[in-house]
Amino acid sequence: MPEVNHIDQFNGSLSSNERFILKFNRIIDDNLGNERFGVSELADSMDLSRMQVYRRVQKLTGKNVSQYIREKRLQYARDLLIREAGTVSEIAYRSGFGSP
Repeated sequence: MPEVNHIDQFNGSLSSNERFILKFNRIIDDNLGNERFGVSELADSMDLSRMQVYRRVQKLTGKNVSQYIREKRLQYARDLLIREAGTVSEIAYRSGFGSP
């Protein structure tokens, strides 16, 4: 049985902005541990130009893309720290930060 993508499940009931945010967040979540993941890689994954991603994310979230990615990493690291899922250094690296 083919795997059903959570975005495709609701495709008919979601606006294009909601689909964009779901895809945007999924791609970021999939790459949280990659410290080299940034705006260019995100734009490539979404098949959009960097400028298109910047504009749309700014419009929908009120934040720039780099700030949004950094906040997602910090939230992920916070969650790992709360669960005591490793040392601070291990969690920093797992969250995509180049150094603790």
